[in-house]
Amino acid sequence: MRLRVLSPPDWSISRSLGKWAGKLGIPLSGPAPVKGVIIIGNGTPDDIVCLILCHKFDGKHVVGVTKPEAAGIKSAIYAALRSIREKINNLMVILDQEEKKEKEFWNEIEDVFKKEKVEFEVIEKEEKFRVYACSQANYKFEVAVLANGLPRQYRKHTIEDHLLELSMSLENVREDVEEVLRESEYDPKEAWKKLREKHKEIHEKVYSHLLYASKDKIRSYFPQHVRVLEIFREIIERREK
Repeated sequence: MRLRVLSPPDWSISRSLGKWAGKLGIPLSGPAPVKGVIIIGNGTPDDIVCLILCHKFDGKHVVGVTKPEAAGIKSAIYAALRSIREKINNLMVILDQEEKKEKEFWNEIEDVFKKEKVEFEVIEKEEKFRVYACSQANYKFEVAVLANGLPRQYRKHTIEDHLLELSMSLENVREDVEEVLRESEYDPKEAWKKLREKHKEIHEKVYSHLLYASKDKIRSYFPQHVRVLEIFREIIERREK
């Protein structure tokens, strides 16, 4: 999928995607009609990962990407529901799980649906994602929601879980990653930030490696992202028939 940035140009997500699309040689879409919208709940580096994975797994469809002004679960789900006013019926939401338990995470999402009088049914799920078939005032749409995080001993679960684990697979990087993890007391966001402060080149090296890695390797480090992108594409293609 090719991303079309829907946020205002002066927002941080727009600047970030423009910068990294240029650095990595990934084309962004111009003002073309979008087949769906991806909502980034927590900003950067989620947006960079999304840019790379969409490019790697399907460059055909144009999808919008945006981020609500406030970070977090509720803001992201409200942003998704606002998208249906523009007659968008294919939605994907990427969120950090943070310190929430699985049940608490999904309950918070579904509480927003209930508050907004959205009827919903879970049509596919695994531990880290759910796909909802929804309707609101007779308008039908689907929302695929994924929770960032891997089953590792981090203090919380974020997109940085995946990036740190991928970093440790690179040559001569593991010791640096393990050092910043200890210093940050296994807070993945803080560790990723410290890694940039100490070894600025590693961030770019990780993103470049992700861009050129095999799809099997990407799937092993970003399993829920790959699966949800596949489902998102299937939904788009089904609606086009």
